[in-house]
Amino acid sequence: PCVAGGGAPRRAELATAHRLAFSRAAKGQLWVQLLEKAYAKAHGSYKAISGGEIAEALLALTGAPSHTIDFTDHDFDMALLWSRLCYFAKQGFPMGCATPPNDQLRQVGLVGNHAYSILDCRTVERRWSSDGREGGPVHLIRVRNPHGQGEWSGDWGDSSAKWSELVAASDSQDSEPAPLERTGENDGTWWIDLTHFVMAFALVEVSLAHREGWHSGSLPNAF
Repeated sequence: PCVAGGGAPRRAELATAHRLAFSRAAKGQLWVQLLEKAYAKAHGSYKAISGGEIAEALLALTGAPSHTIDFTDHDFDMALLWSRLCYFAKQGFPMGCATPPNDQLRQVGLVGNHAYSILDCRTVERRWSSDGREGGPVHLIRVRNPHGQGEWSGDWGDSSAKWSELVAASDSQDSEPAPLERTGENDGTWWIDLTHFVMAFALVEVSLAHREGWHSGSLPNAF
């Protein structure tokens, strides 16, 4: 979850008697705020949950084990990463990714040392590329900033000229894939190609929480 608390609110202009300063949901839904309140209560304060590892939050929410893919590992394989991301997305596993502590990421709309959500993985087919070369498949990842604003401004972002190269999209599973959703608004959700994703982010963490048939739980332990 994306939560904040302790000290000055993240958005001071919203910290009023009738507006929410932290988590919010569209259409007046209250479950997000209630979940955040319970999570903060379990850990003692909002300040205690203002940061941390993605895997910790996924474990707390699902009780399922998590898996981390670190892009700095000596045996990191980009092709294998894409294959696994597609599998995780097909299974409906909750996924997150994090940026390294790099202030220069602000130049492309990202925040350093920040957690994001992964919503989808798709492959698009291009007629041609903007540099004049022949087209071909491009692997795209849909990412969301949990702050609900602030987006990637590079290739395949909402305002990128790359979308003019698009022929069709598929996920290699469906004969009639759904169109790629692109809002064109600063809602914190965008697409990014796999190459730039690996360049901008440092890791992916996934919760192995199966929708049906599998059950898991956490037990106290010591080593």
